[in-house]
Amino acid sequence: MFFFIKDLIKEICKNTKERMINQSKRINELQQQESKLNDKIENLSKEENEKLKQIGEELNLIKSNYNLEKEYIDKLKNLFEKLSNLQIQIVQAEQKKNLTLINKIKLKLILELKKKILEIEY
Repeated sequence: MFFFIKDLIKEICKNTKERMINQSKRINELQQQESKLNDKIENLSKEENEKLKQIGEELNLIKSNYNLEKEYIDKLKNLFEKLSNLQIQIVQAEQKKNLTLINKIKLKLILELKKKILEIEY
């Protein structure tokens, strides 16, 4: 009976040792896979971060250009409104036969506005 128990314990230890060896191999395999996947994730994150950085730079450039264009349009609108107001003043001055005001508006103010418009355009 004693030998039977001893053999049984040996068999259990042998089986347990085999399972532990197999588990150890599997642990190593899984750790290697995990390491490879972590490397891929890290590289992917680097690529995504670089892409995100490029998108951000392009977005900032486009926003900057957009704001410059918006300022440009706002200035032109402002000058156009001033020019329209001067044209109205000319019509009113013509109705009142105020030649001095007509000449002042035509010669000085409208030319100044046109000059500003050309400066903004270029």
